[in-house]
Formats: sequence, structure tokens, C-alpha cells
Amino acid sequence: MYFNLYFYNQLRKKITPYIYILLFLFSYQYFYSQNLTLTITSEESNNIEILNGINFQESHKNEKSLYNELDSITKKLHLIGFINSHIDSIIKKDSIFNAKFNLGKNFETIKISFDKNSIDQNYLKKIIPNLTEDSFTIKIYDVPKTLNAILNEFEKSGNSFTEIFLDNILKNKNEITAQLKIKNTASRNIDKIIVNGYNNFSKPYLKYYLNLKTGTVFNKSKLIIASEAIQSLTFINEIKPPEVLFTNDSTTIYLYINKVKSNKFDGLIGFSSDSESKLKFNGYLDLLLNNAFNKGEILSLNWKSNGQDRKHFNLEIETPYIFNTRITPKGTFNIFKQDSTFLNIKAEIDLSYILSPKSRITAKYLTEKSNDLNNENTNDNINEYRNHFFGLSFTYKKSDKLKPYQNKFYFSFNSLFGNRNLTNENTQEKQQKYELITSYLWSLNQKNDIFIQSTSQLLNSNNYYTNELFRIGGANSIRGFNEESIFSSSNSILNIEYRYNLAQLSYLYSITDFAILQNNIIKENNKLFGFGIGYVYNTKAGLIDISYAIGKTSDIPFNFDNSRFHIKLIQFF
Repeated sequence: MYFNLYFYNQLRKKITPYIYILLFLFSYQYFYSQNLTLTITSEESNNIEILNGINFQESHKNEKSLYNELDSITKKLHLIGFINSHIDSIIKKDSIFNAKFNLGKNFETIKISFDKNSIDQNYLKKIIPNLTEDSFTIKIYDVPKTLNAILNEFEKSGNSFTEIFLDNILKNKNEITAQLKIKNTASRNIDKIIVNGYNNFSKPYLKYYLNLKTGTVFNKSKLIIASEAIQSLTFINEIKPPEVLFTNDSTTIYLYINKVKSNKFDGLIGFSSDSESKLKFNGYLDLLLNNAFNKGEILSLNWKSNGQDRKHFNLEIETPYIFNTRITPKGTFNIFKQDSTFLNIKAEIDLSYILSPKSRITAKYLTEKSNDLNNENTNDNINEYRNHFFGLSFTYKKSDKLKPYQNKFYFSFNSLFGNRNLTNENTQEKQQKYELITSYLWSLNQKNDIFIQSTSQLLNSNNYYTNELFRIGGANSIRGFNEESIFSSSNSILNIEYRYNLAQLSYLYSITDFAILQNNIIKENNKLFGFGIGYVYNTKAGLIDISYAIGKTSDIPFNFDNSRFHIKLIQFF
């Protein structure tokens, strides 16, 4: 017992001084880590209201940050016309610094003169509406914006090193005057473009899609546009933003990109036998080859069969920028068979003129032949025909930088005009087809998105047959119904999804679909509804999309026996 007490007293004598030192250090740290508070005021009451309208940071960790903020406040006052504003005094009380400002006279405008013989007035006329022969007057707060706008005009013309500033600034009784000085440089042209990381990148894509051509005028905005264009392409990835190297006699642009896996495959094939023991294939196949030959070309093959009443085959080939021009042709071949009633074979040729990475205008030719597979289909209003359509379409899309393979905004309008010839009756009838598709991905925040898509289709004709109507239903139109199982002469579909992002390209989503359709054969209007949930999961190999949806019409209530469950695996290679 004596030993323990003795040991405790000796240990306390040794530790106590260190405890005092630690308490001192903590107190010192606490005292000096207190934030400093900045307040501003003025002796004149009308100036206090102006100061209250100035946004500034009140809390600071040290005096250097606080005094930098005072300089920033002074500059903001200068920009709104208080050129003579200054700080009269700074009163410090504990951790509070009170700065008293003297604003002085307020000047609203500034008159800027320039040498008409040394400045091309065409640059100024684009920006300044009240330009005179050798001067112009603007608001004080518009000075930075105006000077930057003038500088940008020089930049667009390739004068990348032009300097613009105001000189000889004078304050008179009622106005401020200054002289506009411009130190111009020689125009810069693009001499060389070097692509690092992907040496086989398509030259036409470089020229037309990225808008980078040797011999053309260089400006910084071209690098920004090229970077945005690169990010909208699914078959390349931007390693880092483009750079430019200036030497005395050349201008070289460097691009940093690499080729990524953008080919897609999704498929499931099964076998079954009918009552006559005949072997039947069922399932689906979705194949997309994108930039397989380093030309930006697209080959798409899609096959669907439920083994019973519907078979669908679609083949598309697109070759961009043929003959090193902006023209991009696309060919489409489509076969659709509806059980034993009819068979449609369609071919389409598109010639698109690429206006920009975001937009294109397309001339279209479409022909379709329909065969009646059962001559006893008079009750189903089936008739054999061949049609020919010519038309135009316009497409605009804006990609989402943070979400590859998804468009931030999409707009497409198609119009076709042609004739339908009935094979058996040898009669001809004029027809028109219209289609409008718009979609928008609204990002609420990092975790929450809302996707909205609207699709409208219209067939205008005096007479209608079932085998020429639009076919809707399924994952790509209104969910909760069988693929292409609903026939309509006109329809309007609204798809709404709320998405909760779990990771990059992985999210939970809700399904809310609504459609209004009209069938002019049976003179019927109908409303369709689809509700459900889904989950998209991003893996190293591709995407997994799982969805569950149930559909109903305006006449039939919800029936969970008619719900649809889909599992889709998309592999990239």
C-alpha cells in the first residue's frame, strides 16, 4: 500500500507540468484560431444602403484575408461608379474589424475615346450601339464586360495576343473620360494538329465534327468547341483538354484522346416447336458496331421474335463524311411479320448534311411493300400495297458531359410526302407522315434526375389499312405492353422517369408512361397508361437494365397478370 501511494505521488509530480503546458497550448490555439469578423459602414446614411447591397465575406481566418476582402469591396464600389471611394478608418475591437467607407461622388457613365485610324470600327460596331466617329459612352459597370467583348472579337479573327486597356483616365466635375488603347498582334492560323493517344482518329471527324482545319484562323473558342465535341462522341475519350503551342512562326494544336469500347451486344436466342413439331426460333439480338474501322461508321442489327405472332428484323448502316465532305449517308432495311396476316418490307435511304456536332438536316427516301399472307383477312382490313415517300428531317441533340450515352436535350422532326399504290386494285392515294420526338434530362442535383420524353406520330390519308399503321408498345414507346402490339394512325406518348443516381451510369428509376392514340380504321380513340420501376447497373463489361411495368387502357383496369418484366444486358466490346 505504501509503495502504491509513493509511486502515485512521484508520477503526479512528473506529469503535472506537462498538463499545464498542454492546457496553455490549447488555450493559445483556441485564442488564435478565432475567426475575425468584418463589418462595413459609412458616416452618410444614404451610403449605408449602398454598402448593404455589396456582397462580401464577413468571417476570416486571418488579417491578410480580411484586408484582401476590403480591397475587393473597394473594386466593387469602383465598378458601380464610386470612383473616389476609399476607407477612412478601420476600428478594431477584439476580433471585430469595422471599416468606415467614404464613397464620394457617384459617376454613372464613362466616355471612352479611340483613335479611328488605328482601330477597325467594325469590331466596335458589333458591341457598342451608340458608337460615334471617335468615341462611345457606356455605364461604369459595363466597362469590364465591354472590354472583354472587344477582346473576344479580336480573338475570333486570330489575334490571340491582343491587349486592350483604358489609359488617361480623367475625372471631371460631371463625367469620367478615358482613352481606349489596343496593342494588336498579327493574326494566327492553325499550322498543325497533333492527336496524341489515337493516331487513327478519322481526319474528316477532325475537320468537320471538331471543326479543326489547318490553314484556318485560330482562336481559343475553337479549343472549347472541340473539347465539347469530343465529349459528345461515344467511341473516344478525352484524356485532358486540348492545348495550343505558339512559336514565332507556327501554331500547333494538341488533342489528347483515346479510343474506347463502344460496340454493343445484347441477345438471347431460344428454340421451341409448334403443334406440327416444326422448330422455331425466339428471342432477340441487338448488335451495334461503332467506329470498328476508325471512320466513325455505324452498323446496327436488330432482330426480335416471340416465337409466335411477331418477327422483326432491322439493319442500319451509316458512313459519315463520305468523299471528305459533310454529307453522311445511311441505309436502313426493315422486315416486319405479323403472324400469318401480313409481311412488310421497308427500305430507307438518308442523306444527312452535318451542320455541327449538335445538328443535322436530312433528305429522306422511303419505300415499303406489304404482302397479305392470308387472302381471307378482309375483316382485319389488310391490303397489299407499295408506297414511296420523300421528305426532310432535322435533328438537334446536346450531350451530357457527366452521363455518356445520354442526351441532355434531343429534338427530331420528320416529314414525309408520297403515294400509296394498292397492288390488287391498281389505285394510288397521296399520304403524309409526320414524327416529332423531344426529350430532356433535367438534373436536380448530383443524385436526382428527371427524364422527360415526348413522341408524336401522324399518318394522314383518306383511307387506312391495318398493315400500314404505326405500331407502338414495349420498352421503346409505352411500357407495360407487348412490343409493337398496338396499331394507331396517330399517337402521342409521354414518358417520365425519376432517376436516383447510385453511381456513374447506375440508377434506380420510376416508370410513368401516358399515351393518347387514334385508330381511324375502327374510329376509336384510346388512352394508355404504364407504371413501374427499373434499375440500371453499370459494370465493367456493360450495362444491366432490369424493369417491371404494368399497363392499362382507359377501358380496362390494372391487372397484375398482364405486367411485363424485362432484363436487358448490354455488353461493350
